[in-house]
Amino acid sequence: MSIVPPSMFRYNFGGEALPEYEASSHEATYYVTVIFKPIQTSWDGCALMKFMVKQIANGKAFVTEEPVQNISPLCISLPVYGFDDAAAPLVLASALSVARSRLQEIEAGFIVIDKDRLFRSD
Repeated sequence: MSIVPPSMFRYNFGGEALPEYEASSHEATYYVTVIFKPIQTSWDGCALMKFMVKQIANGKAFVTEEPVQNISPLCISLPVYGFDDAAAPLVLASALSVARSRLQEIEAGFIVIDKDRLFRSD
């Protein structure tokens, strides 16, 4: 099993990107991705995360088996772990929980969105 690329989140006090955990052998990894608009590059991390929560809740995110954030700028792919062939609504519900947790961590000042990685130019 390969290591999942680093996330778009890092500790507020600096350092490397937060590692994403690998799924166990009986789980599948899905990625729920939200696309941002170029105008949103000026938003702070809290506003970006609130937008992500809203997009997932409204079904405007998409599910893939690979993280899109490492291929294309202006998006965040949250890993969601579950069983093989999980239904998209279940994956999105899990992603909403993950996104809300990340938002709480941002609001508490524990983590930040790494905007340099997120809004990199190709």
